[in-house]
Amino acid sequence: MNVQEEILKFNRNPKNRELQNFYNSKSFMEACGIGRSETAHSAFLAWLIRDCDDICRKNDTPLIWLLQAILSRCGSNHQVNQTFQSKVMGRSLSYSNLKVETEITVSEIYERYFRLNEKWEYKDRLDIYITCDLDLGENNPSKLEIIIENKIASKEGDAKLDHSVKSSTDVKRNDEYKEYVDKEQTQRYFYIIDKNPEKQNTVQLFVYLKPTELDEDGNETDEPKCSNFIRLNYQDILDYILQPMSENQDIPERIAWRIKDYIEGLSLPTMEAKKRIVMARTNEEAAKLKEFKDVNHDLLMEILKAQINNSFHKSLTPDEYALIELANSNKALLAAADLDFYNLKKKRYFLVNEELKIYYDSCFGARFLEIFYEREKTTSNGQPSVQSLNASLNIQLNKNKVWYTNSLDDKHKKCLADNVYADTNTWCDHYISLLTSNNFPWFQCTEFKK
Repeated sequence: MNVQEEILKFNRNPKNRELQNFYNSKSFMEACGIGRSETAHSAFLAWLIRDCDDICRKNDTPLIWLLQAILSRCGSNHQVNQTFQSKVMGRSLSYSNLKVETEITVSEIYERYFRLNEKWEYKDRLDIYITCDLDLGENNPSKLEIIIENKIASKEGDAKLDHSVKSSTDVKRNDEYKEYVDKEQTQRYFYIIDKNPEKQNTVQLFVYLKPTELDEDGNETDEPKCSNFIRLNYQDILDYILQPMSENQDIPERIAWRIKDYIEGLSLPTMEAKKRIVMARTNEEAAKLKEFKDVNHDLLMEILKAQINNSFHKSLTPDEYALIELANSNKALLAAADLDFYNLKKKRYFLVNEELKIYYDSCFGARFLEIFYEREKTTSNGQPSVQSLNASLNIQLNKNKVWYTNSLDDKHKKCLADNVYADTNTWCDHYISLLTSNNFPWFQCTEFKK
């Protein structure tokens, strides 16, 4: 490859320049320095749900779209009233007296429940608190209560471990407070909201909202500590709420502009943040970024190799210096395309099958097992069993080891299909050398060492 020529071609490509201009721009929120502020995003979503309720048809409101997003993510741990669920999914839910609040203290909720006059020491704040009345007919709940804990760059708060209580002489309440502070953040919130005296007459939904974040094994990280919380990400917010709202012809132009700008803000990587976070992207943007990676694949692969060598403080060639400069001038675009590799600190990396991704030890092994599984699935014309996978791989590697299991018994497993999990925890040097030294035509890898 003539690197200098490919760089010139890259810079001349009008589609590349269009993407460069877009991702180098700033949304209104980022221009104000709040592009990844949790309180700012909570305020926007609360405004959208509350203030846009009256200007939309009742089957097209942000609340209806939010409820559909929540119910689509409900698992076996979340039991929801069937009549309520049917009306939400059919977009025929009738509700009134909608109230949306932000940064409301748990203490205030507690006081409302029990009509207390004295202040209590629950100082945690709910990011978004939504209530309304429901019309579901007889023998069904008549109230709705939604608690949304919004996280962007931070993680869930730990137990407070502060047992000092100054507000009450009531021994029972003091013991209750001590039990409260010993819990993790989402567990504390559920502990209080679960005390609602009208709980039996209320549909309660607990939401943990956070941009999708994957660990080295490709698994979603930072699940809520309380199993009653439903995990939503900002892609859900975009797909279920913002996209339908942006297409709603009933919305005034000024509100439509705010929604459009907010959507763009979700997809723009915030370069000033500790981590470059892309919170969500539209289908159109995803298609453009895929085309960008396909068209510029070979040059982007050379950029990844140069970045790895640069992280090892190796002497770079003139071509590698040029590639690093190209990457530095396109940080936002590369971050948006999931090619943000500027903080490489490990001592060993792998590239696999010309994929535009840098692998570490455990995820390198997991990727091998994933590719092997897909090959076996193709040749067996169906889902292979765990036993056949282990037998076939052990023959090829001349080993006797359990590579696949049918149970998720610890966090060091990657789910490949129903009841098929790949082991990602035992990829020591010995097993990695098996992959790098064996000649698998379907698994070509390049190893980089410090």
